[in-house]
Amino acid sequence: MFGLKAKTQPSFPLLDGPLRPNDALEDAEAIPMTAPGDLCVAPDGALMVSSGSRVLRSADWNADGFEQIAAFDAPVTGLACRQDGLLAVGVEGSGLRILDQDRRTQPQLFATEAAIGAATAVLFTADGDLLVADAAPAGGVYPYTRDLFATRGSGKVLRIGEDGATDVVAADLRCPHGLVEPSPGEPSTGQPNPGAFVVSECWAARLKPLGPASAMGTAGFDDLPGYPARIHKRGDGGYVLACLARRDPLIDFLLTEEAFVARMMAEIDQEFWVAPRLTAAPDYRYPAQSGATRLFGETKPWAPSLSYGLVVLLDDDFSPVASLHSRANGTRHGITAVIEWRGDIVAVSKGSGELLRVKQTGTPA
Repeated sequence: MFGLKAKTQPSFPLLDGPLRPNDALEDAEAIPMTAPGDLCVAPDGALMVSSGSRVLRSADWNADGFEQIAAFDAPVTGLACRQDGLLAVGVEGSGLRILDQDRRTQPQLFATEAAIGAATAVLFTADGDLLVADAAPAGGVYPYTRDLFATRGSGKVLRIGEDGATDVVAADLRCPHGLVEPSPGEPSTGQPNPGAFVVSECWAARLKPLGPASAMGTAGFDDLPGYPARIHKRGDGGYVLACLARRDPLIDFLLTEEAFVARMMAEIDQEFWVAPRLTAAPDYRYPAQSGATRLFGETKPWAPSLSYGLVVLLDDDFSPVASLHSRANGTRHGITAVIEWRGDIVAVSKGSGELLRVKQTGTPA
């Protein structure tokens, strides 16, 4: 009509069914922590968490029980622990650091010459290699929302051997943020997938299979209602996935408006873009949808929100079976990592600066 070409508007899944909103994260037990980031579990069952430029360890759920086991000169961007106690640490701007079980640096192991800007996820594979998701080869400010609006991604996944031999497994990814290696015979097809793994591609809002064979079933979760971060296996099968924020129709609409986005990126500080945020802290400079957001001065739980807290529990086929939320009126947003620990779900809320623990008994579906 009127000689104008209509644009196709994006669509995405709603928070319904197993993704139905609840307050499980908002009601969770919490331990305050400075700049928490990633999680892993040591072979002895201790919980390990990155806190700014430090790596902390605790055998108990106790705020006073965390001891520092390593410190670096820049923020830690990713953690992984091997069964023999070897620890791989991503350090912002300087790639990888490898520590043995006695916390001594082992620079000769996995000593790749490839430049790694931000190792947002690291994973020891069953065959002994190290997979690294590098979300920002050219640097940038976490959570790298510049890549959200880019015409192509700048992230990559590397496979590194102990001798430093390095292969680029995938490139041009839109903020790869999590890695998991499915067990042999998963998903329910029963067919082994040697060398296959799955990467969470944050700004593409999908879990993407990579490797010589498909690692996901026909019900693969490739159109998420949130922006996926780290993903880990669960003890009794399936996976648990952290999401940085919920997808918002306004953001998806802006992805079709190139001129507006170009001007926004050129004229406005990145902190105040119409883009996903990690924190719910109010600021009059943040973009808001006014009456749709507040009622009598209070934020509505169902309001359109650029920040949100979301953890998704997946089955062996990467399909959602349950979820944990901190809604628009909550504070425990920006879930950057989640893991199963001692039968419970432990998550990092970067938005509130807390480590959260949710009992799995009676987990909301």
